[in-house]
Amino acid sequence: MIDEKILKKLNLLRKKVLAQYIIYYISIPIITSFLFLFSTYISHTFPFLTIIILYLLIINLVFYSYVKPKFINKYHIEYKKEILAKVSTYLHETILSLSIGISEEELLKTNILPFITQYYSSHLIRGSIDHIPFKSSNVEFFYYHHKDQTLSFKGQWYVFKFNKPFKGITHIYEKNESIYQINKPINLNLYQTEDINFNRRFHVYSNNIEQTNQLLRFHLRERINLLERKYHGKLMFIFNQDYLHIGINNNTSRFTPSLFHKINEIDFMNQIEDFLLIKNIIKYIKTLDKLSNTYLTYIQKAIVS
Repeated sequence: MIDEKILKKLNLLRKKVLAQYIIYYISIPIITSFLFLFSTYISHTFPFLTIIILYLLIINLVFYSYVKPKFINKYHIEYKKEILAKVSTYLHETILSLSIGISEEELLKTNILPFITQYYSSHLIRGSIDHIPFKSSNVEFFYYHHKDQTLSFKGQWYVFKFNKPFKGITHIYEKNESIYQINKPINLNLYQTEDINFNRRFHVYSNNIEQTNQLLRFHLRERINLLERKYHGKLMFIFNQDYLHIGINNNTSRFTPSLFHKINEIDFMNQIEDFLLIKNIIKYIKTLDKLSNTYLTYIQKAIVS
């Protein structure tokens, strides 16, 4: 449950910022238009005064582009703080908020694309899920190569760092996700699981069949399916070295609620649910390493005896 006091506080702030936003959008264009028309009217009679007014016009436009993000960002920061406090409570982990986002270079290291035409990231958070360090941010990128090879991504990107590297590289894309159509992974082979329904929804590429067999067991597929039900056609997973990248191409920007939408408990729980579903996946991947070590110990003991 979300404390009603938190919702009330955020909605009061939202209304205050919305009022500023409306006044801002009404007053700035009026002032700008007045200054421009007035400078035109007196340009022949008072040229020096015209220059001063034009300077004021420039200052006004700078104010228009600079101040707008300031008061809206204040609202987004407060909203983000309350969301992360609740996420930390549900995960039993500390989640920190940072200003910068995940870098373009980190995404390119996964080889999902040869290059990115435009890139933007924001609202980085950092912490751990089930004691696995991670970071996540809003990410937007655009790829253009030919007219028939364009794609865009807008959503959340997660990067998890495990204690041990994976034995191979595994890419999992939903078939609706267009990245795999444009840039099929080099030196990776198409992999089929024993789950026909999973194969219908996902493309899996791998350079280590043994590793992928171990990863994509029934329990992990079920956990991926739970996330897929919420974000149908919008998921990708990249296992590379000791990193797991998870991309959710849901065309939304986390921690930036609309000023025109009243904040309610559903908004909070929707974001908390994302972290819980992903925690479910991470927790199982951790157990695979333990199972592998247990099995290896068992084999070694059998050989010795």
